[in-house]
Amino acid sequence: VGEEELSVGASALCAAGFRADFAVALEPTELRVVHACKGVIRLWVEAQGRAAHGATPEAGVNAIYQLLPFLRACTDTLAPDFAARRHPVLGPASLNVGLVQGGRGLNVVPDLCTVGLDLRTHPNFSNDSALAAVERAANGLRVAVHGNGPSFALATDHPWVKRLARHAAGLTPVPWVSDANILNAHGIPAVAFGPGSIAQAHTADEFIALDSLEAGARALAGFLTAS
Repeated sequence: VGEEELSVGASALCAAGFRADFAVALEPTELRVVHACKGVIRLWVEAQGRAAHGATPEAGVNAIYQLLPFLRACTDTLAPDFAARRHPVLGPASLNVGLVQGGRGLNVVPDLCTVGLDLRTHPNFSNDSALAAVERAANGLRVAVHGNGPSFALATDHPWVKRLARHAAGLTPVPWVSDANILNAHGIPAVAFGPGSIAQAHTADEFIALDSLEAGARALAGFLTAS
């Protein structure tokens, strides 16, 4: 439940005490074992101003202007710094300004402006470290966490990874998040794996070919019955 909302179901399951030796989060990976995933932390950064009539801007405090230094920091400092923080398997961390909302009308000084950020992290640059960097750059602006999914990287020679890989089409890292991230964060070794292609996810004609589905069933059966 809630896999698309940063795995609230998997989080609740783990919080309830669920344990396992190994877990497979079913995702369309073209039958490759996803042994490493980037993490994600989504943030709102908010500036508050004071509304006034647009004809007398000096009577108000423009919240959009209040956010401009932070936006400049995103493009000039934060994004390059994130990109320089690399992981040997997952590559660079990243920062994306995905949403800017501010103002109520052309003739009103905006009293609120909000920026939405999507940060992608890895085991060498944690979500906590990414959050701290944004908070420093925000310089007193309100920062609120919208969602938090930690990264993970299992070694390719992990016994369970090797066992599943014998029935798979290879191994791969990915930049996206799944329930496997949450399970690993709670001490349960987990990978993402399954038939179908991630290229079809979230599209109007999302589908899986029958031969791919059958190949996935054979791979999972082989994994479960192997000694």
